[in-house]
Amino acid sequence: MDWKTQTHTLAHPVKAGEREIKTVTMREPDIDALEAIEELDIEQGKPLKVKHMRGIIVALSDLTHEEAGKLHRDDLAGLGEFIAPLLGDQDEEAEQS
Repeated sequence: MDWKTQTHTLAHPVKAGEREIKTVTMREPDIDALEAIEELDIEQGKPLKVKHMRGIIVALSDLTHEEAGKLHRDDLAGLGEFIAPLLGDQDEEAEQS
């Protein structure tokens, strides 16, 4: 089975050293990503803070923490739309265990 991915073309590309990041591909979480997201102390039912969004984006993509910090707010919002579908069935799977 292939892992679900979503690619977002950045409206505002980011410079990272000598390279320019024009797209960010986010993928379904593996165990490492789930643990990293769990450590963000996200409170269920409360809105995500920017630091939560940044942590989730770093966990689900190949961006470093520093690169994610350079994202324009419009791109942060665009990537945020991908988070729910990629984390999708996490609660259902936990309940079934």
